[in-house]
Amino acid sequence: RKCGVPALCMLAKLEAEDGLGYLAGNHYGVAQLLTSHLIDNGHENIAYIYGELGDGDDHYYRYRGVVDTLMEHGLPVLKEAMVPVEYSYCAGAWFPNGEYAVAKLHESRLLDNITAIVAFNDQMAEGAISKLAELGKRVPEDISIVGFDNDPRCRHLALTSGFFPFAESANRVTKRFIDNVDNREKDLIVEVMDPILVERGSVRKLNQ
Repeated sequence: RKCGVPALCMLAKLEAEDGLGYLAGNHYGVAQLLTSHLIDNGHENIAYIYGELGDGDDHYYRYRGVVDTLMEHGLPVLKEAMVPVEYSYCAGAWFPNGEYAVAKLHESRLLDNITAIVAFNDQMAEGAISKLAELGKRVPEDISIVGFDNDPRCRHLALTSGFFPFAESANRVTKRFIDNVDNREKDLIVEVMDPILVERGSVRKLNQ
């Protein structure tokens, strides 16, 4: 825009430079949605497994969303149950990161106390479920788990997951962007996608 060339950034961070239109995801809202779903089903002792934090990035927003939602409901935020995995571990591969995070929960003797886990994404949830099975824990009978991305590769898990309606939003925003260019309009396009929850079979309802 500053160079006189129309531009639109897709899946941008919320700190996109001034003057550049963008489509971004509400990552704080992702964490709120998933954590609230577990709380609505009667879960109070909830763990969160995620990638390493960075100031202002998606990881940080999701972490804050989980912690803030727990606090808003007056539920405990157990430091040992917030398990980060360094990106360098297994070169950032999410399945082994999920296994590693559950192993850390086991080492902290928390697996018998928590009833649910929020995973950063579906692949991390898949690794967590694999490790839980190795430790004799069933999903959702013993521990419930939710992920994010609605990843087709994880459909066999019947995993409750959240996702951004990117295809629909990108199509709408792109059409609007093209119309602006054709009509020489200078409206700045800024859109933040809210997540959608897909309920499957990985969450046990405790408040019958």
